[in-house]
Amino acid sequence: MIDKGSTTVPTPNQSSEKEVLTSSKTLIDSTNGVSVILEEGELASIVGIKITHKETSDAQTPSVLASEDYDLFDIILLDKDGNSLQPTKDTLVILPVDDGKEVARVVYLPNTSTEESLEFTSTNYRDESGQLHQAVVFVAKHFSDYGLVYKKETVSTTDNQPTPLAVNTKQDAPSSTQASASTTAKDGKTLPKTGDADTTSALLGLSLVVGGLGIATSYRRRKN
Repeated sequence: MIDKGSTTVPTPNQSSEKEVLTSSKTLIDSTNGVSVILEEGELASIVGIKITHKETSDAQTPSVLASEDYDLFDIILLDKDGNSLQPTKDTLVILPVDDGKEVARVVYLPNTSTEESLEFTSTNYRDESGQLHQAVVFVAKHFSDYGLVYKKETVSTTDNQPTPLAVNTKQDAPSSTQASASTTAKDGKTLPKTGDADTTSALLGLSLVVGGLGIATSYRRRKN
């Protein structure tokens, strides 16, 4: 886990446990390629993340995802002693997308039989070798299981091969326009809305760090 951009200031009349961030802070799990960006004013005691990953056909697949092609990430925020914490503010989450696949929806699983679909924006990042990868960005209010459900592969009738996915090679970050209305990506696909709240707009603007920080720079691809 990589911690970037942490600075703190004590909250008046409160103990040091209630110190808050004076700037955004990025937590990176390079093994799974997951990044969490904490907003200014978030608890400074959040210093790490723990990720448990499940994927299609896992023996512990939640029932709600039983028939889906998916990646599921149990995300836990940690303090310096390894205790779990919940954020006090909205948080930006960046999840890696399997190469050659397209995300149908991003889901939050409060339990194994229920899912809540979330608005998200597609983006790209480059790893240490300069290779371009896909990712999705969304805003999380709580931390538990978040999943990517992939679109079903379309098979060509001529060569019986999956239809190749067109990847936008420009690393454009979501803009305030994207945060308030459906936006057409450069490859012609329409991205879903990411909400119209000021906080959501500001957090999505932080996705500029996807390229600048080299998010998920060394994680091992799970599927070929």
